[in-house]
Amino acid sequence: MSKKKFPFANEPNTACITCSHIVEDKAPILYVAHDDDGWWQFLCGAPGHDQKTARIVSLQSILDIDPGIADVANLPSEKTAERTEKGEEWNISDYK
Repeated sequence: MSKKKFPFANEPNTACITCSHIVEDKAPILYVAHDDDGWWQFLCGAPGHDQKTARIVSLQSILDIDPGIADVANLPSEKTAERTEKGEEWNISDYK
């Protein structure tokens, strides 16, 4: 049984930000941001995120939710990746 290498440069237990829509409501991850301070954000793309909907999880948890996130594991800091639905190609742009 082969074990896949973790795709991120960070450790699997690195904390990252997501929203309740993803972890509790199973919404797809449609927006990824790699902040200039090193933090990762994985959001559903819906408007109105605030502290009430924020969740802190590990990078491994995000990868378990959507293995397709490995496609943006090398996203440079100060960049974002967006897609219209799970499985679609990511569009990379400068941090907004």
